Amino acid sequence: MASLHTPESIDNSLSEGNSYIQLLRVETENANLREQLITLQASYDKLHSTLLNTEKKLMEEKQEKEAWKAHLRDLTDRMVMESKRHLENLKYDAECVKVMLDHNNPTNNRPLRQYYVNVDGDRVYQSDFRDEDSSSE
Repeated sequence: MASLHTPESIDNSLSEGNSYIQLLRVETENANLREQLITLQASYDKLHSTLLNTEKKLMEEKQEKEAWKAHLRDLTDRMVMESKRHLENLKYDAECVKVMLDHNNPTNNRPLRQYYVNVDGDRVYQSDFRDEDSSSE
C-alpha cells in the first residue's frame, strides 16, 4: 500500500498547522487586548466623571467664596460708614461741650442741641429756631 502522505503534503500540513496555531495566538492576544481596552475605557470614564464632579464642586466653592467676599465687603463698608457717622457725631458733641465750657464765650450757657436717633441710626437734631423742621447730621 502506498502511503497517502507524501513528504510534501506533510510539510504543507505542518505549515498550515503552524499558521493556524499562530492565528489562534493572535486572536487570543486580540481578545486579551480588547478586555484590557474595555477595562481601561471603564477606568477612564470613571476618572472623567470624577474630574467633572470635582470641577463642579470647585466652581461651587469658588462662587460661594466670592459671595462671602462680597458679603464681607458690604459689611465692612457699612461698618466704616457707621463709624464715620459716629465719629462725626462725637466731634460735633465735643465742639458743643467745648463751647459750653469756654468761659470767654458769651453763649457759654447754650445747651446742647436736642436730637433723636431715627430708624437708620442717624441723629436728627432740632433746629436752632425750635421750629418743626429738623436737619440730619
